[in-house]
Amino acid sequence: MSYTHSNVVAVVLRNAEGEVLLFERKDTKRYPHTYCLPCGRVDPGDTLRFAAARETREEIGIEVDEHGLELLAIMDRPNWPNAEAPRVLETYFVAKSWVGTPVNKEPEKHHDPRWVALDDLPDNLHAYTRDALANLDKGNMMYKVYLQGEPL
Repeated sequence: MSYTHSNVVAVVLRNAEGEVLLFERKDTKRYPHTYCLPCGRVDPGDTLRFAAARETREEIGIEVDEHGLELLAIMDRPNWPNAEAPRVLETYFVAKSWVGTPVNKEPEKHHDPRWVALDDLPDNLHAYTRDALANLDKGNMMYKVYLQGEPL
């Protein structure tokens, strides 16, 4: 039996008004036309925090100090019952400080980023991101398991 595994990181950036930065994916292979946070895969040799800072810089040009990233949530998506699908661990961080102005550095993948109030999140927000953002002001780290896209 082959075992596949993927680590994904996402970063929450907030402005002075408490809004979060989101962008809508274009017609991409994964989660087309959904809103998401700056995110991406962890490359071999990367720490989770390093990958989160790198992805934020690559996608929207924001410099984040990896040591200033606070753990927000882990979304655990085992591949059961589909052993052919990869197991995915999504780790969400909050950037306590950052430098730069958000710009779309990957226009082939997503539309321009925009600031969104937590009480006005778009309907087509990525479901895992919605759950992570619901935990944003609770002051604790959340761990949630999903089977076939549904939370346990």
